[in-house]
Amino acid sequence: MSTDEIELPLPEGVPNQTASEQTTADAQDEQVIELDPNYVITQPEWTTTGAKIDAEREMIALPSATQEVTNEKLGTFNNGNLAGADVEWATTVGAGSIASFAKDGGNGAAIREGSNWAQEVKAESGNLRAVYPLFRPKENQSYTAEAASFLIRSALKLGAVFQLPLWHTGIWITLRTPTDGELLELYRQLVQDKIDIGRKTYGLMFSNMQAFTHDRLFDFILDHVYDTSLAIKDVSELRAVIKLPDLNLLIWGLACATWPGGFQYSRSCLADPDKCHHIVKEKINLSKLQWTDITQLTARQIKHMTNRSKQTMTKEAVDLYQQDFVIGQDRLFKMTDDLSMTFKIPSINDHIESGNRWISMIEETYGRAMTMDEAARNEYLNNQAKATMMRQYTHCVKSINLGEREFPEVETLERALNDLTARDDLHQQFTDGVRKFLDDSIVSFVAIPPYKCPACGKDQPVAQDSKYSSVLALDAAQSFFQLLVQKQIRIQNRDFVSM
Repeated sequence: MSTDEIELPLPEGVPNQTASEQTTADAQDEQVIELDPNYVITQPEWTTTGAKIDAEREMIALPSATQEVTNEKLGTFNNGNLAGADVEWATTVGAGSIASFAKDGGNGAAIREGSNWAQEVKAESGNLRAVYPLFRPKENQSYTAEAASFLIRSALKLGAVFQLPLWHTGIWITLRTPTDGELLELYRQLVQDKIDIGRKTYGLMFSNMQAFTHDRLFDFILDHVYDTSLAIKDVSELRAVIKLPDLNLLIWGLACATWPGGFQYSRSCLADPDKCHHIVKEKINLSKLQWTDITQLTARQIKHMTNRSKQTMTKEAVDLYQQDFVIGQDRLFKMTDDLSMTFKIPSINDHIESGNRWISMIEETYGRAMTMDEAARNEYLNNQAKATMMRQYTHCVKSINLGEREFPEVETLERALNDLTARDDLHQQFTDGVRKFLDDSIVSFVAIPPYKCPACGKDQPVAQDSKYSSVLALDAAQSFFQLLVQKQIRIQNRDFVSM
């Protein structure tokens, strides 16, 4: 079997399918999709046109431009007065912005000079991208309940497993589709988590503000790992192995496993808000939203990733893969003449543990806030968070350096970042520096292209300093939660008795 063929370890009684069979299945699916090149600038296969919109199904708003450009356009529209705007158009603009990271996280990578973002990576053995393996029944063969379930779900295009590459880590992960019951329980847990400070999805990219949500989602993902190319004894080992930038891809992979048929989306035209309030409403081809900068991958890394079979990659091979990166390596960041920091790309485990410690520290003040009314308590807790804001990125700091002296201990780092937050100039310098480091380190992310409005015929706006139109990074956790809310409502509205 050549290295481009995929053989997944399937439940007993389920025949395997190779990559060549998967490619044929993809081609058959894509023939059904009618595409209009006016909707997108490049890579139109990520979306469908003329899709029948079902008001009973999930739909989320997506951005048409970066938050910076969106704010600029809204500021000039009707002298900044949105009162005269079409309500649905304005609502879609706002909701679409929430699907992005705050402060346009990730979009610095999207316009990186010399980058080449593609939906698949070309290798000698075939193109590497995420896939839905299909399982086909054989005549006169008995199946276990699990095997039969996989075949039925695959035949109905309800999903069975979804396999995706984690380019920052250097491994493949295969996720199984969660049941509706499991999704309902996840929703209940996420809603409970969102009650307290910091337990929300919308925030700076990979910041500790998202730690509780990421912890819950990552646990859920681990529970649904079908297999991985990394040789491990237990999936819990992945917590310390997977690099933080791949977490957004994993959440996207979970969404792909949950909505294999895609979902509906809307985007408001921002080309000229004074003249056009058109809203594109279409269906998204969810599996085509992973974009990878192929200029940042070496030939040896690509060859390494052609090996996608179960338990075939050693940790030593993965370490060697990561060492090949030019971007994403430790970076010395100078803050004053004597003070500097060494930034690192952390693991998911580093991020979650750091976030839990930060939020726990804040919640230790909760007892002092108990006697306040709800509004005063929330303000008090938010102020406590702002007073230690540099702790948002402790997990990205390898050491603090004072002259020639290096301080790598976690407790020292946390105390120092708490103290340094008091200096507004250092606080802003640090935040800008670590955000740029994270953007500079991104090799693969979840994103959508801009598009040409079918009503006014104009391209969606990009930042003035952009050298070319590029893709828009998405916060997969925020988008997943919005879809999950709608899914749980739809499940709850089902009748017990069919008519």
